[in-house]
Amino acid sequence: MQLDPDNTPKTARPASTVVLLREPAPGSDQPFEVYFTRRPDHFTFVGGFHVFPGGAMDTADARAATLARVRGLAAEKAHAELTGCADPTTALAHWVTAAREVFEEAGVLLAVNSSGECVSEELVRDILATVPRSHEHHAAEAFLDQLDRLDLAIDARSIRYFAHWITPPGPPRRFDTRFFVARMPAGQTPVPHPTEVAGDTWLGPNAAIARWEAGEFSLMPPSVFTLQQLANFPRSTPSSATPTSPPT
Repeated sequence: MQLDPDNTPKTARPASTVVLLREPAPGSDQPFEVYFTRRPDHFTFVGGFHVFPGGAMDTADARAATLARVRGLAAEKAHAELTGCADPTTALAHWVTAAREVFEEAGVLLAVNSSGECVSEELVRDILATVPRSHEHHAAEAFLDQLDRLDLAIDARSIRYFAHWITPPGPPRRFDTRFFVARMPAGQTPVPHPTEVAGDTWLGPNAAIARWEAGEFSLMPPSVFTLQQLANFPRSTPSSATPTSPPT
């Protein structure tokens, strides 16, 4: 078992994951489709697995200026929604982490302009060309600074809390992860990270489960559980999603 310096199991880091949804392709028998990225085979952490975009919270996600860029959700309301979260600041920062990680890994921007309108794909491409998409060179700060420069806001109303998973004691990397669902913004197309993503695909929840059961699609248990829950919804409307409480 991996231990922290005080001989306790390693502390789980706060993290956020986003399940992006879109309308199904014409003729599909699926109610909606879910976006997956595949991690490169050589990655030590779940290499080769298909995952939803996400990652650990950065200190920049919780800075006051960043939280002021969250639209449609107050910190106290976020804290009430995320049961067991340490404090209101960390709770609201989970929405920031969700938006930032989706941008870094999938090139999708869950933000609106000062008029409340979705950003254009042209603007997203401009930001992608400006912000380093890595965990180095203060990438988080660079992304969040772009929100300030362009007067954009993270649209918390379009990022709905769905579930909570905590890595059990033992693994060297542990995460206290909040799962969110969000619609793919109109007019945008995913631009996967060039080195952290080996491939991407859209699949209906039941289709993904079937491929996993056939051994054709590698999924972590939280992803399988999430897909099973999503399969109960008839259409890709995040506002209809109710937070679930799977085993942690």
